[in-house]
Amino acid sequence: MKKCIAWSSLFMVFSVLHSKAFACSCVMPKGSEKQQVASALRSASEVLIAKVQSVKHSPIPGDTSGKYITEEAVFIVIEVLKGEKRRGDQVAIKSSIGPGPCGRSARNDPPWLDVVSEKVPRSVAPAKISDTWLIYGEGAEPYELSHCSRSSPLEVEGVRQRDVEAVRDLKILRRLVPRSSR
Repeated sequence: MKKCIAWSSLFMVFSVLHSKAFACSCVMPKGSEKQQVASALRSASEVLIAKVQSVKHSPIPGDTSGKYITEEAVFIVIEVLKGEKRRGDQVAIKSSIGPGPCGRSARNDPPWLDVVSEKVPRSVAPAKISDTWLIYGEGAEPYELSHCSRSSPLEVEGVRQRDVEAVRDLKILRRLVPRSSR
């Protein structure tokens, strides 16, 4: 019995050491949620509420596995919290999606966010998210929707509004950004 356990343990360690694992790696923000939002606001060139207009997927050059895609999305600005854009302007987004890259899909397809299924107990399913996002644009366009930024959808089906990150951020941003500059 001990021999069987030892071999099983050795096999598990060997499998873990030799399996290919890719992970998104982000620097964890420090401070309270308010401090994190204030920091994201300072470092962003634009902070916008925008709605998805179109999404296009294409394979990443050189990928033969089919697991990696580039998502190009166009959003229409609804509200400007910081930056030069105006209501109705377009915003270009380009995200690398797959095992490893940190990109998020604007429509959760391929899925990056799951919720507990209401139909099948103890199972998860891709979340249905709204097309309206709070976007923290850093640098120049096209921006990226990334697990490493605070950009996120304003509605997630099955999640209480007060628990959606973008809704909490927006509440804080409305106190940080003077109405006259919006």
